[in-house]
Amino acid sequence: MRLPYVYACACSAILMAVETEAKFRVESHDPIRQRLRAAGARSLGTVLETNLILDRPDGSLRRQGCGLRLRTSQPLEGETARTTLTFK
Repeated sequence: MRLPYVYACACSAILMAVETEAKFRVESHDPIRQRLRAAGARSLGTVLETNLILDRPDGSLRRQGCGLRLRTSQPLEGETARTTLTFK
């Protein structure tokens, strides 16, 4: 299941904050990295992130604007992978 680039959700069954996420395609990451460094940011490493979006067989989570995500972040520098289960 592919989610849109901009995604906001709220589930009426559970009180929760609304999250908005935006992703932008850029020609090159270098100008962004330069501005981040100029602002005092520093790189903490590189990770390979894998997301598995889960739903009930009837699709009821998605219809309610909710989602269940299993995210694995594997640092490329050899550290242990971290897995997080999130309900939104």
